[in-house]
Amino acid sequence: MLHSTSIINHNNLIFVTQYRKIAPEAICEKLPAGSIVIFRDYDDPKRTESAVNLHKLCKSHNLFLLIGKSPELAQKIGADGVHFPEFMTAQISKWKKLKPHWLFSSSCHSETAIIKSLSHGADILLFSPIFATSSHPDAEPQNIIRSNRILRNIAQKTEIKQKIYALGGIDAKNLKFLKNTLFSGVAISSGLLNCCHNATDLQQTLRDLKKK
Repeated sequence: MLHSTSIINHNNLIFVTQYRKIAPEAICEKLPAGSIVIFRDYDDPKRTESAVNLHKLCKSHNLFLLIGKSPELAQKIGADGVHFPEFMTAQISKWKKLKPHWLFSSSCHSETAIIKSLSHGADILLFSPIFATSSHPDAEPQNIIRSNRILRNIAQKTEIKQKIYALGGIDAKNLKFLKNTLFSGVAISSGLLNCCHNATDLQQTLRDLKKK
């Protein structure tokens, strides 16, 4: 069984599903092998069925699947781990003991939330929103300067072994502003992916991001 650290060591892209806005089939075929897919869609009336179908899709494209909010559903369908919203971060400690090979991610919207997620053992963190986003129109963007300052503050206090991904409003135009930050990669729903026509195009875009 592949350990969670092996999953994230060579990965700098996470795709967060939004079924009502974009079909995952159109996105997964563009993703580089080894990318992570987070099945969020908490209000999907056929969530189990959608999760099963998405799992099959991810396996066919060599992608890793995390189920949002539900370890039970992740266990039921054989997913690779769980994504916890910020208010559920404390559950990571419990489930890491039960499922040491799973990958655990969490949402964070402040420096305090990042520190809490790290203390509970999250493998990867999604910090958001970095830019203005239509999915959360009322949320104030963290912006690049503030985000990098927060990550530097945390790095001065403790060694950050986890990967921290930027999320929220990321597209082909503003991706370049993440190049000289402490972010490990990007988590996106559709903005960047809609600008990339295929996996090769997307891989080149991500390689550009890693050139610091």
